[in-house]
Amino acid sequence: MFIKSIILSLALLSGQGIAHANSANGSHELLAVVIHDSGHLLVSLGGSSNTEGCATSGTEKLVLFRKDNPNFKLFYSMLLTALATGRQVEGWVNGCTELWGAGSTRVVTGTTLSIAK
Repeated sequence: MFIKSIILSLALLSGQGIAHANSANGSHELLAVVIHDSGHLLVSLGGSSNTEGCATSGTEKLVLFRKDNPNFKLFYSMLLTALATGRQVEGWVNGCTELWGAGSTRVVTGTTLSIAK
């Protein structure tokens, strides 16, 4: 039992360094929805309110939804609905995704999404 407690404690502590806290991105006008050549969904917003601080200069008003996110198709349909109806979107983000994998362009990664009233 003691060994299981130590292993569990070490496992929890080892994950501490890579964990990121989600931050709210606020409610913003949706300007564009694009499937990037990387396969990720790239969203252009009228503003940004998150505190992630990892986005490359010039990408602060972009949010990326990863193609491997289990809700990818749901996010895509919600964004198209919001764009077609002129509604704002809001959600939460967590960290950044490198757009091309070369370290040159990091975009904030979306984790939740809703269509605002």
